[in-house]
Amino acid sequence: MLGHTGESVGRALGRITLFRWAGWLRHLGVEVPNSRVWTRLELPEDLSEEARLAVIDLDPTADEVRGRLLHWDETTKTWR
Repeated sequence: MLGHTGESVGRALGRITLFRWAGWLRHLGVEVPNSRVWTRLELPEDLSEEARLAVIDLDPTADEVRGRLLHWDETTKTWR
């Protein structure tokens, strides 16, 4: 996720925010560089190691995920 943008890890981590809505949903928000768009991941309480590792490879700027709210799909083992 961070390596695709060509920026330093420290700077990229500065764009990542963990926040809650409605008191029970956990979301990880990643600001898309050079825009006002956020890609968000809804994090279940029992987030698997496989889901955590998939976050590393996720490019928040890719057209299929840019600006969307993603959920972990246990069947396909992907963020959708």
